[in-house]
Amino acid sequence: VYMAQAGGRQFLIIDGAESTGFQSAMPMAPCLATVGNRIGLIGTAPNNKMHLIIDGAEVDYGAAAVSGTGSRLSQLTFSPNAKHYALLEGNNLYVDNVAQPGFVVGNYIFSPEDSHVAYEANVSSKNCLVVDGKIVSDKPGMVTRIFFSPDGQHVYWYSQGNWPALKTKDSLLLYVDGKPAVHFMSP
Repeated sequence: VYMAQAGGRQFLIIDGAESTGFQSAMPMAPCLATVGNRIGLIGTAPNNKMHLIIDGAEVDYGAAAVSGTGSRLSQLTFSPNAKHYALLEGNNLYVDNVAQPGFVVGNYIFSPEDSHVAYEANVSSKNCLVVDGKIVSDKPGMVTRIFFSPDGQHVYWYSQGNWPALKTKDSLLLYVDGKPAVHFMSP
């Protein structure tokens, strides 16, 4: 796999097969999975439409790649064992080309064993933690970090907020599977 440039366009070459020529003032770099020989690339076609290439198959996302619009594709990643891929189209999360609910606030994360994806989202004007397309928590506070247990069976996150109901001045609250576990201050 490599990138080639000709006539002001950039091409992804996989095993000798050439992709659509993409426009970009910056050098493009494919996203390579750490296992499984998977390859992905986001690019802008000559018609200003966003395209995604996954393992040589190209998908036209149809959204115009106009500067300042919310429809640009970004944050392409593969899950740890490369079974899945995800990306953002504006603030909409797609996992294996399937739209997920809500508008992503920040980043998304895959579980270590590839079974789950979690992210903070705005759903119906309310910030929520979403796991596998389902709202796990709509508790108040800004989510500052999401992570999974090594076996992927539990999801944790820190919420930052004012926790007067807890009778504390601590600013962070750790949630485990949607239940508050402990409050603390950042060191």
